[in-house]
Amino acid sequence: MSTKKILTSILESPERSQEMVKTLVAHRENADWTASHRADLIEKFADSYVAVRNKEVVMHDKNILRLIRRLKAKYGEISDITIEHVTDKPIKLLF
Repeated sequence: MSTKKILTSILESPERSQEMVKTLVAHRENADWTASHRADLIEKFADSYVAVRNKEVVMHDKNILRLIRRLKAKYGEISDITIEHVTDKPIKLLF
């Protein structure tokens, strides 16, 4: 779905707006939880992708595509699941 279509659907539907805000808040909470538990996550899931739902790791895998397939098979809708790569290696930014 294009950005324009997403924004149009949000503006035309208060329910959709509330749903989007709820999803964004859930992702922010999951990301904050992941950051605050980073050391534990590195110890348990080093160099893996972790799927976090409701501030809890629900699945992990070293391959992100496989992880997404497994999540969809188990949960169907995964828009409320945050996926983060867990590593102790420094992040390299390319400009």
